[in-house]
Order: sequence, then structure tokens, then C-alpha cells
Amino acid sequence: MTKFAFATANGAAAQGYDAIFAIMKVVDGRWHPIGTGFFIMTHGVFLTAWHVFHDALAEKGAMNCNGIAAFHMLPDTTILLGQLLRSCHHTRSDIAVGVLAEALHDSTGAPLANKVMRLTTHPQQEDSEIVTWAYPRTSAGIEEGVHKIRFSPNFYNGFIEEHFPIQRDNHLMPFPCYRGSIEVLGGASGGPVVNLDNGRVFGLNCPGVNGSGYANLSHYSSLSVVGELWVDDISIDGQHHDRLMISELVTRGLVDCN
Repeated sequence: MTKFAFATANGAAAQGYDAIFAIMKVVDGRWHPIGTGFFIMTHGVFLTAWHVFHDALAEKGAMNCNGIAAFHMLPDTTILLGQLLRSCHHTRSDIAVGVLAEALHDSTGAPLANKVMRLTTHPQQEDSEIVTWAYPRTSAGIEEGVHKIRFSPNFYNGFIEEHFPIQRDNHLMPFPCYRGSIEVLGGASGGPVVNLDNGRVFGLNCPGVNGSGYANLSHYSSLSVVGELWVDDISIDGQHHDRLMISELVTRGLVDCN
């Protein structure tokens, strides 16, 4: 398969694993894959699908982040593990923003800046070629008392087939989304969907909604509403903010979105 270099916020080329990671949770002492996420800010702020976190809600509706972590594979195959600290989700769309504990340099203790993806909220043309990089088919288990996780990330290509600027339906997808031909496997939910023409993320992989008999039918939440989300408890240039909207982070140049 032809490799595609995702563009980063500083204009440099980045392979998929530079900004995209597997999301896993601990159940009964074992790690289980639940989805894919990708960074939009250089210190641990990311996007994924809301349904990836849905079953982590506490009884009172508060986010219970314990036992949810990102496994971020670096180019040298080193894995950075980042604990999920907090998250918010769109009230109508299948999109969530998460914040990970910052990775620190082993020697200096300085925070490590991660690569990020470039976003777009503009409508994408039907028949555009698209691609996702995601972590399906991740397996985890305990062998001889040792936790072992096997990752199988890959590129999956397809085309946009239909755009639903308001919603697809009143029940399964009552939010802006696209239908396309990418094969979205289990564990790929929340992964970024990129238009190959402009190199920007325009959607997130949704759970499979089939019924037409086509194996590679898939849907992607549109990022047209991403500005309505927010990040809580965030520090920027030494100044603490209780809450900043994604739209404001875009205005400040901290999230690359056009």
C-alpha cells in the first residue's frame, strides 16, 4: 500500500504513527483495545469518537478516566503510555476531546511535545480519495504472567460517497457526517479520516453501520462542529484557564484548523 505522509501543524511530514495512537482500558486486570485517537495540540490534547469513552461514564454522569490510556507508538517502535486525565464530548455528535498526562523526558523531566494533525471544518467533495490510519486488530493478553500487547496499525483507503451536512438519520447518526468506502474495523473508531487532496482531517471513524450488503461501507463524523467542544483545566504560556473552546484555541493558533 502506498504510504501517505500526514501533514503536521508546523508543515513537516509525519507518518501516521507520529500523531495517532491506540486507546485501551483495563478490565479485570487486562488491557483491552477500545479505539483510536489523534493529537491536535502538542501536549496531550486529542480527538477521538465519543462512543469510545461512552462506557467509562460513572453513575452520576462524570467521566471516570481511571484505567483508560493511550499507547503511542514512536518511529523507533518505543511505546509511550499516557493516562487519560479528562474528557468532554459533543452533545449531539460522536466526537470527544481528551487530555492525556504529559510524557516526560527520562533525563531532564521536561514535557515531550507530540506531533499533531491538521484539521478542516469545510465540506469535502464527494468522490474525494480519503485515508485513515488506525489501530484495528490490536490484541492483548497475559502470557506466562506478562502483559503482552500486539499492535497492527495500518492505512485504509477509500472514497467519499455521500455528505450529510445536518444528519444521516434521527436515530443512529443524528449529526453531520459522511459515508464512504473505507473499511473500518473494530478498534479503528475515532481514528482520523484525511482528504488526500489537502492532507487535512475532516472526519472521525464512526462505528460500523451496515445493512446494504457492502463490506466497505463506513461513516465518519464531520469535524464541522469541532469548534463547539472545549478543553478544561488547561495552561497556555504559563496562564491557567478553567475552560477554553476549541474555536478559541484555533483563533490562538494552538489548533491548526481551517
